Amino acid sequence: MPPCENNAEERFLAWLDSAVSTIAKFEAQARAVLKNGGGSAEYADIMLEKAEFIAELHDDARPYLRELRAEARAHADARLRAFSDSAERALNINSPFYMSALLFPENHKPGDPNNLELLSNEMRAKLL
Repeated sequence: MPPCENNAEERFLAWLDSAVSTIAKFEAQARAVLKNGGGSAEYADIMLEKAEFIAELHDDARPYLRELRAEARAHADARLRAFSDSAERALNINSPFYMSALLFPENHKPGDPNNLELLSNEMRAKLL
């Protein structure tokens, strides 16, 4: 793999890290609501925000994806599109449960990385 020829890879990875951090904040807020006995409406609002954020990931990534090498671009594009499509489905059926499961692999255990974190790790290995 050739070394980074410009900062396109770093810009994409920084954007991706920011998205990972935003998802982590939504998840932390949701856990806090559940732990503190918050209402289901408050939890549902957080899940709605999370789903809306994920639904926009693919579109938000476009300026960064354009600058990547073809193979890396195709991989990230497909994964981000799948994440956004799942979030759109969750929003369309208005299911807080479905929204809460977004980005989590089927056999996810607490402390395991979610699919966006896994993508970030994969892309870091491909690009750097």
